[in-house]
Amino acid sequence: MSGVVVDANVACEFLRFLLTEEENQVSLLFECLESSMGFAIDEGGALQHQWFESCNNIAFHGWFLERVKNGVIRVVKEGIPNQHRKHLRNNCGFPYSSRHEGKYVEVAYCASPHVLVTNDIDFWEPTAKKDDSARKEYLKKKGKGSVATYLYAELGIRVLTPTQAFSHLGC
Repeated sequence: MSGVVVDANVACEFLRFLLTEEENQVSLLFECLESSMGFAIDEGGALQHQWFESCNNIAFHGWFLERVKNGVIRVVKEGIPNQHRKHLRNNCGFPYSSRHEGKYVEVAYCASPHVLVTNDIDFWEPTAKKDDSARKEYLKKKGKGSVATYLYAELGIRVLTPTQAFSHLGC
């Protein structure tokens, strides 16, 4: 097993726990992943770079480096067939090259259990970015949207919120 792919926005929620020690759904998910499946990042370092850039704190950096050293965070050779990149970009409007979004998809494709944990609406339906929060929550809760549907149907990748991942992964 390679590990679960976690978006930087979720990693930053975990940073809040590191700083305050106030337990939340994300801290429980991270605890579960540390003791079971672990985390997956890309070989080129794009995900690490985004995590460090987004969660710019020495406590998080220390946590991350210790988990790499202990094998909880694993490096995966990432990639997907080009036709899927094109489909996601052209047919779904997915910002494939924006802020390493495509790297998350590539790592999730190559890393069993093929789960991507995020709160970013782009991974469900990029056209909903300007919609109200109720619409976005509906898409996430139901697993709807052109990107999430395509990722699961064509690549076997489940896009989940932290709460959904906690349940889905049996944490």
